[in-house]
Amino acid sequence: MVKRMWPVTLALLSFGWGPAEFTEMNAYVSRSYERWIAAATVEDLAGQMIMVAGYSRQGESHVQQLATWAEAGQIGGIIWMQGGPGRQRHAIVRTQAAAMRGTGLPLLNAQDAEWGASMRLDSLERLPWPLTLGATRDPELARAYGKSLGQESRALGIHVNFSPVVDLNTNPANPIIGQRSLGSDVDQVNRMASNELWGLQSQGVMACAKHFPGHGDTDSDSHKTLPTLNHSLETLRNREMRPFENAIHSGVGAIMVAHLNIPALDPTGTPASISKPIVTYWLRDSLGFQGLIFTDALNMKGLAQDLTPGEIEIQAIEAGNDVLLFVADPKAAVKAIARAVESGRLTRAQLEEHVGRILEAKAKYVPDDGAIPSLNEAPLPERKALNASMYAAAATLVYDPDSMVSRTSGSSVIEDVVFMVPMGEAQAEAARLPGMDHIEEVDAFLASYRPGQDGFTKPRIWIFHTASSANPWKSAKLPSAVLAQAQAWKAKGAEVGLVHLGNPYGLRSFARGQAVMGEPITNQTFLDLFSALIFGYENVPDAIRSIQGALESFRPEMLPGRIPVSGLNFNPALPVTTMGEAGFQTDLIQNIDAIVQEGLRKGAYPGCQVFLLRHGKVVLNRAWGTLDGTHGVEPSDRYDLASVTKILASVPLIMDYTEGMGGTSSFLMTPMSEFLPELAKSPVGALEMGDILSHQSGLPAWIPFYQSYLWKDGNLDNRYFRTVRSEAFPNQVAINIFSRADLRDSVLARIAAAPLGPKKYKYSDLGYYMHQRWLERYYGAPMDEVLESQWYAPMGLSLQYNPLQKAADQRGGGSEILHIAPTENDQTFRRQLIRGTVHDQGAALLGGVAGHAGLFGSAQDVASMMQLYLQGGRWNGYQYLEPETIQAFSACYACDEGNRRGLGFDRPQTEGPGPTCGCVSPLSFGHTGFTGTFAWADPQTGIVLVFVSNRVYPDANNPLLSTLDIRTRIQESVQVALVD
Repeated sequence: MVKRMWPVTLALLSFGWGPAEFTEMNAYVSRSYERWIAAATVEDLAGQMIMVAGYSRQGESHVQQLATWAEAGQIGGIIWMQGGPGRQRHAIVRTQAAAMRGTGLPLLNAQDAEWGASMRLDSLERLPWPLTLGATRDPELARAYGKSLGQESRALGIHVNFSPVVDLNTNPANPIIGQRSLGSDVDQVNRMASNELWGLQSQGVMACAKHFPGHGDTDSDSHKTLPTLNHSLETLRNREMRPFENAIHSGVGAIMVAHLNIPALDPTGTPASISKPIVTYWLRDSLGFQGLIFTDALNMKGLAQDLTPGEIEIQAIEAGNDVLLFVADPKAAVKAIARAVESGRLTRAQLEEHVGRILEAKAKYVPDDGAIPSLNEAPLPERKALNASMYAAAATLVYDPDSMVSRTSGSSVIEDVVFMVPMGEAQAEAARLPGMDHIEEVDAFLASYRPGQDGFTKPRIWIFHTASSANPWKSAKLPSAVLAQAQAWKAKGAEVGLVHLGNPYGLRSFARGQAVMGEPITNQTFLDLFSALIFGYENVPDAIRSIQGALESFRPEMLPGRIPVSGLNFNPALPVTTMGEAGFQTDLIQNIDAIVQEGLRKGAYPGCQVFLLRHGKVVLNRAWGTLDGTHGVEPSDRYDLASVTKILASVPLIMDYTEGMGGTSSFLMTPMSEFLPELAKSPVGALEMGDILSHQSGLPAWIPFYQSYLWKDGNLDNRYFRTVRSEAFPNQVAINIFSRADLRDSVLARIAAAPLGPKKYKYSDLGYYMHQRWLERYYGAPMDEVLESQWYAPMGLSLQYNPLQKAADQRGGGSEILHIAPTENDQTFRRQLIRGTVHDQGAALLGGVAGHAGLFGSAQDVASMMQLYLQGGRWNGYQYLEPETIQAFSACYACDEGNRRGLGFDRPQTEGPGPTCGCVSPLSFGHTGFTGTFAWADPQTGIVLVFVSNRVYPDANNPLLSTLDIRTRIQESVQVALVD
């Protein structure tokens, strides 16, 4: 056994806690590593790879056993499990001293402390669940969260914290991830995880992203069995693996590999944790990870049920893991590994490579004297304030169609009757809040309540449901008593709202039609915050006066409107009505069907969807034909919406910008160069926003950008395109075609150099390329991410850019493409059938995300956005836009100049051909799209009509949709059928 090398190796180091402290020591330490490794026996090397479980609660004999293994060199680290903070520190001091006596190398101490050491130890202040952190959507809070974890771990003698969990919370049936995840949205999880691990590692504690390659979309627990993740390779790369790639690029120190069966990565059925294709070929080679690789616990039944001790450890090393976690018998494991080297199954070189990484981690994260900072350094006072900030930021107004929250806030007990009733596991804790009522008090009032009595409004009852915070794996289901009580009170004429403090999935069983506020954590602070919202800050208990800042910022209009999990949609489907109730003649459906069938019969399109609303109620939602000649169209299938993208993506963001900057008037007269200074010397930069949005700026109709990036024979120029995505070629143009990153700048330069015509109406896409550029600068994020997080997801819509690239597959691996309508069989540019990537050539060059085209969705998705406009910008109780803004943009901007257009929106023609039947009101507005789409809303009649098709399949030159006037004839039939 090699002994007493560590004090010599690190004698010259002045240990600091940040990564910048370690650069000058690397060469010296590397030489010392080499000397230790060269002198080590195979048994010494094997021991360094083994990490056993330590329990500070198990007493002297257990700690002595750990010390014996450490002194014998049979372990290189300990994962600390249940116990107490003082006992753990004492045990670490003893085992560390034993290791130094025996090997001269300290132990690497680790802990599962995803939301703090209270996950394993008693008497410590905890942080919120990671899902609560994800709900804040605040990267700065994520960094503070990580810093707090790091400070606590360091004070407890821990060098590796097995967090963050970067598994995506995409499966409501997952029994083990749930609230441990940061959320379901890949981009949001990436932002939060990066900041959490940066905060953690800033304190000299190694972060470990887990569970590679992604445990979120499983419905079984690898502690008990081997789950199967049966997704396509494309889905895995674009969804499950992306958070791990992000963690690697963010500098994470370690990654833990899960016990999962993943046929797309290893068809043999070998668990990922002992699969060489997954650990070595994918994680180490393909993703380029150079840090420590930990197995998940080797005693879990997802792995251990089929393998014997010793064989498990050998296969884990063969796969490429560095640290073997939770080894049950380290002495036997060391012997088995040594025999494997002797037989040639393993090599000494393999062990040396793994141990080299382990020793580098110890040099970086273990103090040279092995000392543990004082417990006073644990972040307890700061953590209370941090928790309050997170709870306030994570509060989510999930569903409130009747504005129950805002109407309750500041209620007068004289004018309104508001009850606040605690129920659930923490009922006694909640009952101390000011204004809380008992069920009996509510029942007594309702027994004598009569609508309108004594001038009272309809009574509003808030149920405070508090679930246990003991662990994140507990069933999320709301108790039947809560549901029954809510229904009973509703039946007696009351409005009932739910404040749910617990697992978000518990909300699935709460009846729609009430307000729902969610907070993915049970915590007294949130109860206090909500009480302050309702009854005023002066009534909040003194115990939380220290969080006044959080209280003052807690207002219903600031609630984010989305809980970060998949599988939940509280935005109810639009209510359905009949033709007669909606004010239409009953033969309207037959008339629409006849027109659609004519288009199908004559080959105008292979299939289509029609969605008709009146006064916010569904009159017709139907699909006809096929997507591609084979697969029948379903109402939920998605179409390339082409230029309808303008009014569903760019225009709402622009309207939102004008509201934030003080109004529309000055914006419309502002030149583009104010938003894009690089255009200051171009005539295009002088064009005013109002003229660009109304298509009278003089810009050319379009520029065939793609032709500049082809060879003379029409093939793709390989200077601009590749068949595999990379950092230099990140933008997917079509399947297996990726464009160069700087084409965005090239396209903008071409627009800047475009010759301008006279100031008169000419429809042009070019302004929207510029709109995208400045909008992304203003919002600080890509356009598709802003729309997804702030609009489409909170509204419960499936509108999305790049549906294939983003792996938006909720029907099973590989089947998403069958639910997306194909467009053109393009033989002039991409030379393939276009399906799941944008048809528009210019948008394709930009990677499918553009201001003028690229959005995919169903007719219902489109109709929902148009209905939001008719409702004055309000949807599901949340005010997205002000009515005055929508009116300003949908009104005719330059009618006196012979231009019918609004700002972004098209409007009905007054005579001659145009986008409508000529029989809708002058207040109506909408847009059409090249692929065969149409969306129109009429404030005067309350009608929204949407038609979507893929008339360009397989030939974009097919004119029949227009020559047969399918869209306008359907609109005319709707208008003719009106009877009121």
